[in-house]
Amino acid sequence: MVYKYDTRNKVNFHHFIDNVPGLTLVIKTKNAIIAGFYPDVLKDKEILNKGGLLVSVTNNSSYTLYTRKPGDNNKVIYRGMIYDTFFAIYGNA
Repeated sequence: MVYKYDTRNKVNFHHFIDNVPGLTLVIKTKNAIIAGFYPDVLKDKEILNKGGLLVSVTNNSSYTLYTRKPGDNNKVIYRGMIYDTFFAIYGNA
């Protein structure tokens, strides 16, 4: 484990995950366990379009993260993550 949220520790999680290739996050809530994978490096002000994977461990299902270009159903645009100052956002939010 690299990082665990702690209300007493105000260190921003980006300190631990930015510029790390092959980012995997596992989030445990009261109702579910969710995992996300982004194969490239998480960087601010970058287009994070290398694809990715979102997994519901609880429901035993997975989702490839991509979108289609508006008006062109044949053009796939991968959007693995969106950089956010306060949250880890997989896909297009």
